Amino acid sequence: MSKERKIENDKAGILKKFFFFSRCLIQRRCIRS
Repeated sequence: MSKERKIENDKAGILKKFFFFSRCLIQRRCIRS
């Protein structure tokens, strides 16, 4: 159970990083154009 919970936490952390990174890219594109 603890292993599954850790995997879910890792997935959530990756999603947060991905959304934050993609948001930064979108903002940079908007600033450039």
